[in-house]
Amino acid sequence: MGNRKELNIVLKNDLVLPQKRYLEIIERKSIGHPDTLADGIAESVSIDYSLYCLNNFGVILHHNFDKIYIGGGKIDVDFGRGEIIKPVILNLNGRVSKSFGDKKIDNKRILEKAAKKYISKVLPYMDIDNGLKIHFSVTDHSVKPYWFNPRDIKDIPDATEPIANDTSNCVSFWPPSPIEETTLKLENFFYNEKGYPRFEFVGQDIKIMAIRKEKKVSFVVTIPFIAKKTPDGDFYRETVRKFQKELNLIVQETVGSQYKTKVYLNSEKGHYLLLGGSCVELGEEGVVGRGNKTRGLISGMRPYTMETPYGKNPVYHVGKVYATITDYLSRAISEHFDCSCNVNIITRIGDNLYSPYQIFIETNKSIKRRKVHNLVRETLEDRCWTERILNERLLVPKVGKQNLTKLLLGGL
Repeated sequence: MGNRKELNIVLKNDLVLPQKRYLEIIERKSIGHPDTLADGIAESVSIDYSLYCLNNFGVILHHNFDKIYIGGGKIDVDFGRGEIIKPVILNLNGRVSKSFGDKKIDNKRILEKAAKKYISKVLPYMDIDNGLKIHFSVTDHSVKPYWFNPRDIKDIPDATEPIANDTSNCVSFWPPSPIEETTLKLENFFYNEKGYPRFEFVGQDIKIMAIRKEKKVSFVVTIPFIAKKTPDGDFYRETVRKFQKELNLIVQETVGSQYKTKVYLNSEKGHYLLLGGSCVELGEEGVVGRGNKTRGLISGMRPYTMETPYGKNPVYHVGKVYATITDYLSRAISEHFDCSCNVNIITRIGDNLYSPYQIFIETNKSIKRRKVHNLVRETLEDRCWTERILNERLLVPKVGKQNLTKLLLGGL
């Protein structure tokens, strides 16, 4: 223990909780939102590609799919009807290894299968065969001649000793504030316990914005209706009124004793009708990294990083590995010491992946440095993170409050 490198940990106990501030702004882009769709597709194709490599070669080959795009469709809809005018475009962008030694990889088949499987699950009402067109535009270009065409395992140095691929900062926090938790709970209303839609006439492109000013909180919720399942305007308006009452009740039961709350559901002007459940079919666009952070939210008053984990290499890409580790550590410290916690981990390109340059931990009360140090060290020495990212699909976007339970803490 004494011979190991001392971790560079800065520990402060002056954390101010979001709920103690005057203003709190939280956004949730649900699983059918264009940006969340792009995130989920990128992560799914990375997982399937990685598992293919492990099953066939015993190592994960170099790849990154964090620039995927989806959008640009066109539909004609009205109550009780709808048709596709132009399909949604999915650009499978990125860089990927096309071979290992003399063994070629059918990347197009692997990636397209993974993308269609994910979209079909997230958007069960979308006509994948007629409403989606895939452009396959990955490359294997690199200044390193064998980085994406390795001759053998020697051309994959990260297989034995992962090196940080970038200088980066990853951030996470725990626990969620009451308003953050309520935001995710509102989305849960539209899904069952297994994460499937409760209502066949409600699409998956749900958007929630929560704004708290001192003790007053408004939740602005937008949900799409599936045109073919929505017979007329009366059904639409009556359902909106019914849902608004039920959502208001959920908020009252959750945080009504602490705050004065109000839920607004859908604009009174016009009707929000879709064919397959996401506005990518209305010409809207989604790209990786513009959606929720790994906790499932865009919490505007908290510190966060622009680094996105979705679609990146799960072996050595710091934006992915440390997104997972900071999620784990912030919750582990919070629950172990009964406090609120923010964790920043900063890496330097070229360093050993699991010896980060600096770790900055903020809590709202004093905790013992040595115990924190040991917990962090144990976390970094547990090299299970790539395996968990793949097998537990930790970073694939989840529905509502599933985002708050997806990273289990084991024996803490």
